[in-house]
Amino acid sequence: MVEQKVRRRRDFRPGTWVRMGDGQSWLFPHPPAPGTDREYDGLIRCLLEAEDAAEARRIELALGILLLSRNYDPQPSEYQAIFGFGEDHATRLAAQAAISELVYNDLEKRFIECPPPVPCVDRTDRIRFARPGFRLARVAEHQPNGLDPPGGVEAVRARETVR
Repeated sequence: MVEQKVRRRRDFRPGTWVRMGDGQSWLFPHPPAPGTDREYDGLIRCLLEAEDAAEARRIELALGILLLSRNYDPQPSEYQAIFGFGEDHATRLAAQAAISELVYNDLEKRFIECPPPVPCVDRTDRIRFARPGFRLARVAEHQPNGLDPPGGVEAVRARETVR
């Protein structure tokens, strides 16, 4: 088993402690400011363009691995131990929720700082984001593993016409 204290990087940053599949708590650093980490920004764009909840969950996993790699230097096989939960569903769900909350809180902060663009609706009648900056606060109220807004697209259209 990898010892998290041994794998810490010199530039270890503060963040959120999350209990992972290896039974240890690992510190996921706060997400970087927009424009300072191209890899993170790219994954955020992918998350906004996710086709379904399963794809969004995989991108959240990639974001979790990326954030963890900013504070630690585990070997590739050690990531499997850290993110491998086996039959421990309760810990897996708690870790997924913590990483998801970290990512979606960052999205809300990013979009509050940007002017809101007009969302467009694609052929599958799902909200698509014309560019980063769409106010995700309305969409983030949904289940953190999907991108469907509460009440569906029609509810968002109705709210937008009222404003």
